[in-house]
Amino acid sequence: MTKQNIAEIPLAIVGMACRLPGADNLDEFWTLLAEGGSKLGPLPPERFDHEVRYHPEKGKLNKSYTSIGGVVTSKPFDHQACPIPQRLVDQSHDVHLLLCEVAAEACRHGGLDPFALPSSLDVGVYIGHTPPSSLSGEAVYARLIEQTAQYLREIPNFDELTGGAQDAIIRQIIDRVRADFKRDDRRLQTQSSAYRAASIISEGFNLSGPAMCFDAACASSLRALGHAARALQLGQIDMAIVGGASYCHADTLVLFSQAQSVSANKGTCPFDNDADGLVAAEGYIAVILKTLDRALADGDPIQAVIRRIGISSDGKGKSLWAPRAEGQVEAIRRAYGHDLSLNDLQYIEMHATSTQVGDATEIDALTRVLKDVLPPGKKVAVGSVKANVGHTLESAGLTSLLKTVLSIQHATIPPQINIKKLNEKIDWDNVPFYVPQTITDWPAPSPGSPRRAAVNAFGIGGLNVHIVVDEHLPEASRKLIAPPDEQPTATDVETSDVENEGIAIIGMGAVLPGARTIDGLWDVIHSGEDQKSEVPKERWDPRYGHEANSNELWRVPTKIGGFISDFE
Repeated sequence: MTKQNIAEIPLAIVGMACRLPGADNLDEFWTLLAEGGSKLGPLPPERFDHEVRYHPEKGKLNKSYTSIGGVVTSKPFDHQACPIPQRLVDQSHDVHLLLCEVAAEACRHGGLDPFALPSSLDVGVYIGHTPPSSLSGEAVYARLIEQTAQYLREIPNFDELTGGAQDAIIRQIIDRVRADFKRDDRRLQTQSSAYRAASIISEGFNLSGPAMCFDAACASSLRALGHAARALQLGQIDMAIVGGASYCHADTLVLFSQAQSVSANKGTCPFDNDADGLVAAEGYIAVILKTLDRALADGDPIQAVIRRIGISSDGKGKSLWAPRAEGQVEAIRRAYGHDLSLNDLQYIEMHATSTQVGDATEIDALTRVLKDVLPPGKKVAVGSVKANVGHTLESAGLTSLLKTVLSIQHATIPPQINIKKLNEKIDWDNVPFYVPQTITDWPAPSPGSPRRAAVNAFGIGGLNVHIVVDEHLPEASRKLIAPPDEQPTATDVETSDVENEGIAIIGMGAVLPGARTIDGLWDVIHSGEDQKSEVPKERWDPRYGHEANSNELWRVPTKIGGFISDFE
């Protein structure tokens, strides 16, 4: 009998936790969904300076034409519930601390003590996240303000100021920027790093497995889950903590306003005919994963079963902001195999960014896959959590997954809110989908068969993830476990019966100081010559760039490094 494909090894979600706009825990999240609620609204002043950042017209540089978003409840770090070393607390951004709390809560939800995990348990941490604030940009701004302020001298009439007025104005600007910055080296070294979101959990829980962060835009958290899944399936780790953290502030709104993909004032309205864009929000999600056989053997409280994950890229797309149905179709198809029936699919949690093009493209991709597979007349329910909590960016995929698992557990499909009229760009009569706008019972496909759903997450730039999720029914789950002689090992190759097959490096390239090719690198190594040098003059301003033994943020104590000369 053919061995089970590694990608077919089912995974168990054994613990979950969240902090979302309007929901500080799983129970509050489900209540928000079931009641059709939403807590989106104007961002607080500390996140968005309305007088400085807002402008009602689209296309204004460094301005946002909206001020609405979603933020979680602000609370001090709970050191009693999450007793990580004080050193980590001092070194970490509030975003990372909050995610650490959520990860600890997810472990406890799975019956595990995050601070007393067995040393023999190899646990990996996989987080979808980007730097949590604009700190890096502010640091560069503070670093270069002396040079930038000199451009004032080029403004008409400025040169007419006399009596030292020019220098006084420039110095006033420099002093104000640096005073406003008010950040020390410790914050710069820790808070501006995305990796800290994973390392604080790994260090705080004293874990020995890999810890890493993923930036795949809105698909980040599900891409992190995909990587964790493969590590579990290959036997590289015993358990995975998978999370997503997004922080909503002024830069987020300005970014999406420049792309004109954010809602001006209507709010986020997936599937609505007047949908005018997304509403950016923050979210903190963590799930605990094991292989299904391990979770069953350990007696874990299994929340749901992940059957398969499909991942693809759009390839040569139209633009950064224009999704391609072809890429989405490929991810969806890759998530199903001979052992996984599309006929049993009952619900799809769509990415649904509340843009006319995005929603129609996603429905088109799903239709291409399902229209000739589903029984005649069958329509699958679709929904999007973004109407309730906004687009939680890097956390969006896990937010959708959490909603889907809770819906399965409650045997209920929550109502899709904020729809006055369905999107006329979608031929709802002829697509195999419908949008439930009232709370709906979710019956099992047949007695003893699990409810089945799918989750989409798409990122700008074209990364697509599709996850198939089954209800956990003990008898059905046990049937998914392959007999010992059919289980794959880490040496099994998915597309071949050959075992212990190595991986070939078939191409190499390099552009390094003193070497623009692989041959050039070989020559540099054999020459023994040091390729480091002083910074080229076109990259260095000697007036402001160097001060030996300086601790000032805007002074660099050295100007030696490795540099690649400009290409012709």
